[in-house]
Amino acid sequence: MPDHAVLAAVNSKNPPIADDISWRNRGACSFYGPALFFGRDGESTGDRTRRERRAKIICGTCPALAPCRAFALGAGERFGIWGGTTERERRTTRNAETSALASLLHHALAP
Repeated sequence: MPDHAVLAAVNSKNPPIADDISWRNRGACSFYGPALFFGRDGESTGDRTRRERRAKIICGTCPALAPCRAFALGAGERFGIWGGTTERERRTTRNAETSALASLLHHALAP
């Protein structure tokens, strides 16, 4: 049977998505519209890089940065800039967390 520390680690990596999304009302992004935070079909690599850089600068000033990022990671948000992270950055974070958690569980459950 896994110990409480392992269960706490599992729960902290996969928190339930809060129903309270009031942080969205404080988001700096709300003044700019979705085009800056979500790419369009056929967007060139250079245009995407510049758009993401501008969006991240805005995110860096946002009072809702942390809950936005937590929401995107917890919800598995696959598109757009959320909490100052790109799709690729969130995927990398989730993969690293999953690997670390699997290692922790493996060691905790090993005889």
